[in-house]
Amino acid sequence: MNRKSLIIVLAVILLLVAASLTKPVQAGTRTITLFLDMGLNYKWHITVPRSISALEVSYPCGDRTVIANLYRPDDRCRYPGIILAHGAVKDGKDDQALVLAAQGLSRAGYVALVPQLENLRSFRLHTDDIETLVASFQYLLQQEFVSGRIGMVGICLSAPLVFLAAADGTISEDVAVISSWGGYYNINDWLQAVITESYIDQGQAVPWEPRPTLKAATHEWLNELLPDASEKALTEEIQQTLDNLSPHSKVGQLKTKITIIHTANDDVIPWVESAKLAEAIPDDQKVYFKIFHRFYHTNVKQLLSTSLSQLADTVSEVTGFYLYICSILYQL
Repeated sequence: MNRKSLIIVLAVILLLVAASLTKPVQAGTRTITLFLDMGLNYKWHITVPRSISALEVSYPCGDRTVIANLYRPDDRCRYPGIILAHGAVKDGKDDQALVLAAQGLSRAGYVALVPQLENLRSFRLHTDDIETLVASFQYLLQQEFVSGRIGMVGICLSAPLVFLAAADGTISEDVAVISSWGGYYNINDWLQAVITESYIDQGQAVPWEPRPTLKAATHEWLNELLPDASEKALTEEIQQTLDNLSPHSKVGQLKTKITIIHTANDDVIPWVESAKLAEAIPDDQKVYFKIFHRFYHTNVKQLLSTSLSQLADTVSEVTGFYLYICSILYQL
């Protein structure tokens, strides 16, 4: 090899090394690592080899104590942090899908914190859980193994709570990115959709079949809010309670980057809620928005199995989901 060729080869190597250190490449590589980890875990229960630390931690939130699961690479380095907020599931922070996601993020080079949202675990929307998310962010920000860049991901009914937590003045300047996966924008519109079994799209009522357990739990929760079981009209106090649980009342206070996804066949929250949320967010804050069609609610297992006739659609959806995760990790 002559001198000129050697210089060219060295230049190419240096360019490749430099490219591998850029933020987009790092985010893309870590997203692929996370995809492989979760795919292997879901499909064949195979774990990507990397030592991680997983433990239960506790920290104060006013006069309460928050319990959370903490996952991080088992070394002395500092990493970006992600708070994963569970939805209305009985297992709460120990939900299997969240455990796998948190473990995968940790093996990909992130610190993942999954706090227990006690009210949401019992299908109760309450501002206490918003305060829990704020306290969780503050806890993670103080840890020496966190680099300082922290994002928050909300799933289903925790998504609006994440938005409201990120608008809190004590942390709003420090939140790097927030994500809404299948959340609502206006709680009044969502409740109306559950009660009437229809949602409004472009001024027209569209029939919608909410999950039966959702209808029962929603009616029970609303009855608890009413001061008198015979009173059906919302009082000013109750409306204020609902507004305190609705992103539409605080969206203008958000100072962070935002990603939004939903599924068209969601039977917990209609997809139009995410569309309204995306429309309300300024373009310079909105880094990703997509409505998916090939998986149900927040269950991505369907993307791992498909027929040849659906291969093109599945590849498109997997690519979209990859870009969604990558858009979050890029901000950290």
